[in-house]
Order: sequence, then C-alpha cells, then structure tokens
Amino acid sequence: MRGARRFLSPRWNTSTLNILKCVLSGTIYFALASLPFLDWTSKTGSYFLTNPKTGKRQTQASLRAETQNRVRGIGGLVRAMAEAQVKPQVFVSASSVGTYGYAGFTDAEFTENSPPGTDFWGHDSLPWEEAALEAERLGIRTVVMRTGYVLDAQPQGGLAQQVAQFRRGFGGPVLPGTQWLPWIHVADEVGLLALALEDARVHGPLNGTAPGVVRSQEFAQTLGQVVGKPARLPTPGVLLRMGFGVVAETIIHGRRVVPRKALNLGYQFQFATLESALRDLVDSESNVIRK
Repeated sequence: MRGARRFLSPRWNTSTLNILKCVLSGTIYFALASLPFLDWTSKTGSYFLTNPKTGKRQTQASLRAETQNRVRGIGGLVRAMAEAQVKPQVFVSASSVGTYGYAGFTDAEFTENSPPGTDFWGHDSLPWEEAALEAERLGIRTVVMRTGYVLDAQPQGGLAQQVAQFRRGFGGPVLPGTQWLPWIHVADEVGLLALALEDARVHGPLNGTAPGVVRSQEFAQTLGQVVGKPARLPTPGVLLRMGFGVVAETIIHGRRVVPRKALNLGYQFQFATLESALRDLVDSESNVIRK
C-alpha cells in the first residue's frame, strides 16, 4: 500500500482537503468535521499550549475543562449517529500520544497495545477516547488516532517557530535531551487518516507517528543541519514549565511512540525519517518553511 498521495485522488475535493488541513494542526488546534457525503465522521482534538479563553498557561483544571467539552461534543456526535437513519460506516476520533502518559523518563516503546498512562495525562485523554468508542455499540467501525507532533508548513505552526529560533542562532534541544519526540509529517498524518477511513481492517487505537521517532537531542541536531545552524542553546525544562505550565511535561517527558499498527497493515510512510520530513518542509536556501 502506498502512502499519503495514494489517497489524495480527485474525489477528495477542495473543501474536503481544506478540512483535513484544518484538523491536522497537531499540538495547538481543535476542530470538528462531519462529512456525510463521504460516509464518514471525524472528531479531532489536541492540547492547546495556552488556555484559548484566557491566553494564560494551562493548568490541570483548564485541561480537564477542555476534556469535558470534548467528551460532550463526541457524545453529541455519537447520539446523532444513533438517531440517524443512515449511519456512517466509520467514525474517526483523534486523540494524542498523551494517552500513554508522561510520568518520568523512559525508553520503553509504546504501541497501540500499550496500556494508558496512570498519571494525569493518561486519565485526561481516556474519557474522550472512551466516549468515541461508544460508537462501536452502534455497529460503526471506530478508530482513535493518537497523534504526535505534526510537522507542517503553517506559518504559525510549531516547526515554523523552531526554524525561526534556529535562524536567529537560538536553536537547541529541550533538556535533558534524552527524552523521545514522536513526530509525523502532515502528509503522512493525512495518509493515516485516509487509511483509517478506507481500510476496514483499522479499528481501535492508531498511532499517528512516524516510524523514525527520535530523541529531543537528535531532533534539534537534525533541524540544525537542515537549517544550517548549530543546535547549541538547550532549553532547560524549568523554563518550559514557567512558560507553558503543566503542558511542558509533554515535551520534557516525551514518549517513544511507534506506529506499529500502520506498519503491520502495510502503510508505507512517505516521510519515515526526520531528515527527509524536515528537508521537504524547510527551504534549504532561505531556511524558511516552504509554502
């Protein structure tokens, strides 16, 4: 099976692709898409780095409030599908790799069969996954997509901000640097979403990460090579906590999340290595994100 381009056929019209671009903003976007004409429904969610209402850093209380809103939204979708005369064949609900938790440092490999974390993050992610899986009771194939750090070309996205830091000479890893950073190129995120929609073998959790997961140190070094600037200014975890509060744990204690299910199903990643993904997105001459 080929990668993302295999799914971007003419039947994916402009409005559909625009929706897909919206819902694949990884770490800072939350959106809802319902496309009955494609016979599927998608509910996506991820963590805001700051509280969208106050603009201040997140707390466990504000994150729980976001989760409650998502659970209500997903529950409304499931109820609507239950009442629909013609039910969708598949329901895709996007979660995050935070389901595996961020309690301390570990080199353990996390696959779709790994248990959820027992810390705040694991407990916070599970409710909206469980709410989505209620659709299975309706006979609807349900997929929960656990997405990592999505690398894309958005001007205000995380990668663009990192490139800007490196260009100014302030690039480097987040300490300690040995923690893992599960990432994925946006083209493969779209490809995995399409795989979930079209392949009846896919159900339950699906890790939205690339097979070439790296540590924070390697991510910074590779980005520095692509941009042409050294990764010599590390960011202490304490500064990240001061800036982003509890959300900083998702970066400081990153997990080694691998896309075992996608690989077993034969999905071929268009960008399996970090360097290939970064060189596709970052212009080597101007060191800016490609349009």
